[in-house]
Amino acid sequence: MDRAELRRAGLTLAALIAALALTVPAVVAIVLWLAGPHGGVLPTGSAPIVLGLGWLSVLLLPAWVARQAWRRLGPPEPPLSISAGAVRRDR
Repeated sequence: MDRAELRRAGLTLAALIAALALTVPAVVAIVLWLAGPHGGVLPTGSAPIVLGLGWLSVLLLPAWVARQAWRRLGPPEPPLSISAGAVRRDR
């Protein structure tokens, strides 16, 4: 692994950690407010759904941010070429 790849991996990891640090407290607060154990805003039956969506957002949002950071820090992608109705990458 060369120096540029190590830098790219390190910055992607930093983006993942920052996204987790922002996402987790916000999702916990929202889930507790919506379906908390002591009278949330939503009915009691919706608590498992809200909890599942909360976990899903904690897992997917930081992963999406890290993926975007990884792609942005990488080499640029070639432009799209449209010929005969087909879209392909020029390489």
